[in-house]
Amino acid sequence: MILETERIKLIPPAYTYLDKLFEVHHDPLNQKYNPAGPVETVEELKKTLSGWIKHYQDHGFGYYVLIKKITTNHLVYADYNIKI
Repeated sequence: MILETERIKLIPPAYTYLDKLFEVHHDPLNQKYNPAGPVETVEELKKTLSGWIKHYQDHGFGYYVLIKKITTNHLVYADYNIKI
């Protein structure tokens, strides 16, 4: 875990959150301003998630998952990474 407050946890990406991340990244309204658009399949997102996890392992930062502690629903993901 990276950061925890009374209301949220900020954690590195993990396969544990694949289903919830798919909900977020598959929703066209949520992805309206994402140039890549919504993901179509869980397998497509799993490949992307693998990249996020590897980036975090290699560099110690990257994409994060924000979780509301009150509901345990994932709030959003955050991104800070290197594009090489």
